[in-house]
Amino acid sequence: MAKRPQTLQPIQPLQPVFSSDLTLTQGRRDTRATTTDTPNTTGDLVALPEQLTLARAQAFHTYVRRGAVFHVKRGSVALTPAPRWLAATVWAAPVNLTAGHAHVVQETGWLVLSTDQGAELTCHDGDAPPERWLTMPWRGLRARFGF
Repeated sequence: MAKRPQTLQPIQPLQPVFSSDLTLTQGRRDTRATTTDTPNTTGDLVALPEQLTLARAQAFHTYVRRGAVFHVKRGSVALTPAPRWLAATVWAAPVNLTAGHAHVVQETGWLVLSTDQGAELTCHDGDAPPERWLTMPWRGLRARFGF
């Protein structure tokens, strides 16, 4: 019969598999770094990372608001906006951006940034939509009661 160990060894925490950029797009942040109880006043959109580095053959899917700016610092990127209806077909025209080019998003929605050889980008959020006077009391109640 085997002997039982006298003490249990602590389990080591796992190292993160994904980069910190991925957690920004999924709406999860590192809660150990900062914890705030302030409500999300920018709606349900998650902030874009300021610096984005794409490895070779990598794609970045994100939801952005109108007016967001993407500036390519190094490499080349194919920016594909969400598909739209054109007559009876679905159409999405990719925009090829090389180093030094910038793109301003025309409509709020999903887009894909993809690269073949790797790229480095700078991202800036678009302007937040103006608050409507009818939603202000509701936002106050949500912040007060936490729902």
